[in-house]
Amino acid sequence: MSEQTKSSQKSRIQAEFEALPLEEKFASLLNMEVATLSESFNYVVESSSKAFDKMGEVFSDLGSKVETEFKKAQAQASETGGDQPKPEEPKAKKSAPKSTRK
Repeated sequence: MSEQTKSSQKSRIQAEFEALPLEEKFASLLNMEVATLSESFNYVVESSSKAFDKMGEVFSDLGSKVETEFKKAQAQASETGGDQPKPEEPKAKKSAPKSTRK
């Protein structure tokens, strides 16, 4: 659309709006506001939905990666004889109770 066409269309719409009675102007403005709010709300809902879908995909991928690593670890453990690693002993030595001298 050329600049001149836009300008003539804008002035035509503006002239039509100015010719309306005050009540119809308010009604027209309210209808435009409702349409704008509706579009904004739909945009927010769709964007949120896309974000949650993406998060679901990420968690699904993460879950499958963790499952794969767990299965690998189980397979390696069964190949080595199924020995379970022993829990580590505490590194700090227990000290003898202090004797009280008087």
